[in-house]
Amino acid sequence: MKMEKQNLFYIVFVLTILLFRIFLFLFPALDIDVIILGFEIHHIGFGLIIVLIGLVMPNKHPVLKTIVFAVGFGMVIDEVIFIALGAGKVATNYWAPASLIGTAILAISIFPLRKRIMGLVVR
Repeated sequence: MKMEKQNLFYIVFVLTILLFRIFLFLFPALDIDVIILGFEIHHIGFGLIIVLIGLVMPNKHPVLKTIVFAVGFGMVIDEVIFIALGAGKVATNYWAPASLIGTAILAISIFPLRKRIMGLVVR
């Protein structure tokens, strides 16, 4: 049975968030951010680049395009709440309950939008 692209997107999207959180929990010393012109680039920056790659990929390979886009989107969403809360510069950090709960709520809120999102990505 063939999985619908919006369900594949959501599964890969959620797995990306979970895998990033698990990896950074198990190996905190490997949380290395790149600094460009004095700006610290978290994985949201790399996620945006991967999202753009997914958007410009040809539709010849819709499954690959879906996976690439979902990984990038997951990387972006994983840090949106963290950055909105001050990116560790105020009273919160990546592991604060507000960051964890906010990311979970944001990820869950994507579920009903998954078909629309994929309609914009793969045509």
